Amino acid sequence: MEILQIAYKMPYPVIDGGSFSMLGSTNGLLTTGANIKTVALNSKKNFVDVSIIPESFKHACSFEAVPIDTRIKIIPALLCLLTPKSYFTERYYHKSVINALDKIFEKHYDIVILEHVYLCTYLPEIRSLTGAAIIVRTQNVEFEVWKSVIDRTGNFFLRWYMRIMKLRLKKFEINSYSQVDGIIAMSDYDEARIKSFGIRTPVTSLPVALDFKSLPSIRENSKEKEIVMYYLGSLDWIPNQQGLDWFLKEVLPIVVHECPEVKIRIAGRGMPIRYKKLQHPNLIIDGEVESAIAYQKDKHIMIAPMVSGGGIKAKIIEGMALGKAVVTTGLGIKGINGINGKHYLFADDSENFAMALAGLYHNPEKRTTISKNARDFAKKHFDVTIIGKKTLEFVKSVQY
Repeated sequence: MEILQIAYKMPYPVIDGGSFSMLGSTNGLLTTGANIKTVALNSKKNFVDVSIIPESFKHACSFEAVPIDTRIKIIPALLCLLTPKSYFTERYYHKSVINALDKIFEKHYDIVILEHVYLCTYLPEIRSLTGAAIIVRTQNVEFEVWKSVIDRTGNFFLRWYMRIMKLRLKKFEINSYSQVDGIIAMSDYDEARIKSFGIRTPVTSLPVALDFKSLPSIRENSKEKEIVMYYLGSLDWIPNQQGLDWFLKEVLPIVVHECPEVKIRIAGRGMPIRYKKLQHPNLIIDGEVESAIAYQKDKHIMIAPMVSGGGIKAKIIEGMALGKAVVTTGLGIKGINGINGKHYLFADDSENFAMALAGLYHNPEKRTTISKNARDFAKKHFDVTIIGKKTLEFVKSVQY
């Protein structure tokens, strides 16, 4: 079987949830024995030098990067108001990609997998070039992500503009679901939401895939003198900024009161200057890191304060797989389907969120137990071989 995978972003370096999800999806497909070609959009905003990608990976999936400029630009954004389209999707529509598709489809493919609903903007071109079945893998129910972002946006004009774009995105998204041949949602919740739109297209839910062979083994941290809490996320993504802002304002003072000596490290790509300038005796600002997995290796408690956004959180799953004790919100664990107090801790108010962190900080036995349970849970439900097999089964059911 010949499968073409088109990714909305580069799978390397693995420094955020998006790249982590892309890499897991590709690795899952590679375990099936199918012939895979992966094409990834390489944006100017987060441009990646292809030479850093392992040669073994590039060879295994015939990897190809296509340059694209998805940066937000004021004039095109305003001109989009004069059309029926959403700027959220229009940023991903470029001539460079269309030209690349013309050459790519000189070869026959049985299946095309689009790794984001935004890539459905190329459906007319792809349909004209191939008779292959087309599957979209959704990262979220996108228009619902933007609804939660808009609700927390203070600027009146920006909120007005985003509401218009969100309504257009909703129409585009639901229409796209009807035009493809199959849909892979990232969580049971997203699968149910997509079906609630009256979509007749086959839908299944398959979470992010993890290659446990490439992950370090769980570390025993119960006897270490310094227990480190950490936050890691793409801080050029508005929901992550909103979550971190909530933590810093509402949660941090309580945590420091309960754990005066605690050190909390903050890292992530695209970090706005306001975070870099933070001055606090308990905070260490690390900025962008080369490897998310390497960065987390000597940390203990993951802070994942999700207050907006949607879909399954790849970064939380990664933390669990690395054996970290994760504290998040109800939104953060949506779709993971673990047990609160056993696989992670979650709370939606600042007091209980802070006390969950403090409890893990002061209780090494509890911290170690949750860390082990988290890794065991992740290995059982998110292993790359299992997800790859289920993906191929769904692909075949759609094709035939």
